[in-house]
Amino acid sequence: MKSAFILVASLLAAGCSSTSSSTPQDAGAAPADAGKEAAAVTCTSARDQLLKPIAQVSTGAVTVIKTEGDVRTFYIDASAGGPTGATTKPRVYLNLDTGARVDIDDVSAETSTDWDLAFKRSVIFSNGGDAGPGAGGVGFLKKDFAAVSAADEAAASVGVENFLNDDCEPQLDRINNPLTAFGEWYDYDTATNVLTPAARVYVVKSAAGKLYKLQFLSFYANPDGSTGSTGGRFTLKVAPL
Repeated sequence: MKSAFILVASLLAAGCSSTSSSTPQDAGAAPADAGKEAAAVTCTSARDQLLKPIAQVSTGAVTVIKTEGDVRTFYIDASAGGPTGATTKPRVYLNLDTGARVDIDDVSAETSTDWDLAFKRSVIFSNGGDAGPGAGGVGFLKKDFAAVSAADEAAASVGVENFLNDDCEPQLDRINNPLTAFGEWYDYDTATNVLTPAARVYVVKSAAGKLYKLQFLSFYANPDGSTGSTGGRFTLKVAPL
């Protein structure tokens, strides 16, 4: 009887040992990207709820309206149906290398590295982190555009998109839009409800990891670059670093 008891106890102990050994005891020993991969899977629903992807390609215009050396000034129509219709309209995707719109819908953009920046109204993000599979990132400096160089990458604190926390909860700006790596790139006048680009120059990393500098010029532009009245129509200048 005693031998039988010892045998059963040994088998139970072996079973418990096998179960516990399949789970790492030291979380610090896990690969650095393991948590990010898990979050990417578990936060998919939260991400879609936040970004509301539309399975449709935007027709918003993207044009280069001026070129001076390697500095290009873009007009981008990301007005997306106005403030009340934006949730039913897709984003405009820009490739910084070609300077052209990428004709891709929001759903496909989640797994594509063809685009570098996404625009919809005042919300802009890069292709990296929570936003896409690319190596994209964003940081900023309070410095003259012409003076910004590749050496400023560290000072700009370029970081990936992180608009969901570890619990998959959305990080929002003051008007409840996703808080992207561009942050609150504008100053907001509560009396007039007008957005004015903040005095910043952004250091942007493309999906392929190439560096650019970017400065917003207007949120209310006409296609020729003059000032208009419709929000979500950008002019901005970009140059490679």
